[in-house]
Amino acid sequence: MSPRPVSGNVIIAMARADTAQTLRRLVSRDGYQIITVTASGAQALAAMENADPGILICGHRLSDMGYATLIEDMPAAWRMILLASPSHVEGEISLPESVVYLPLPLQGADLLQTLTLLCEGVSHSRRGRAQHGRAGRSAQEEALLTRAKALLMERHHMTEPEAHHYLQKRAMDSGVTILEAAEMVEVLNSP
Repeated sequence: MSPRPVSGNVIIAMARADTAQTLRRLVSRDGYQIITVTASGAQALAAMENADPGILICGHRLSDMGYATLIEDMPAAWRMILLASPSHVEGEISLPESVVYLPLPLQGADLLQTLTLLCEGVSHSRRGRAQHGRAGRSAQEEALLTRAKALLMERHHMTEPEAHHYLQKRAMDSGVTILEAAEMVEVLNSP
């Protein structure tokens, strides 16, 4: 078993019970605490409200709502790993920074690596909010993210969700914030 992550609370919300149980076995074997496994977005939201911040692993559609509704109602300190085929996500909405999209089919190692990085980020962001008391991004920071995504979309033929996911992954892999990853993209892709 791997060392226990910094903030190991996990909720699994998947429409299919067999998929949810497979994820449960994979995630709990790696040392994460599973708070609940459900097919209901409402139950997942209730569990998030009653627990310390952690990670929600969910599919694109649950028994009572889709992932977009779940994102809107999710507590700010929680993070989501969205597991879905590209046809269910592409072009629908712009995913916020709190959501990491992993396309299906998926390798278990990819999920566990992403989960570990997000758990470390949940712990880090809790410390950051306590130290800085800052809520949200400035207009300049939002503009930087928009410019970086536009560059990726133009030069590398990505969709907006793919560009956002690329920035998130680059930030996690490099150990920097998404804004720092956006700055790197701007510098590397400037004419």
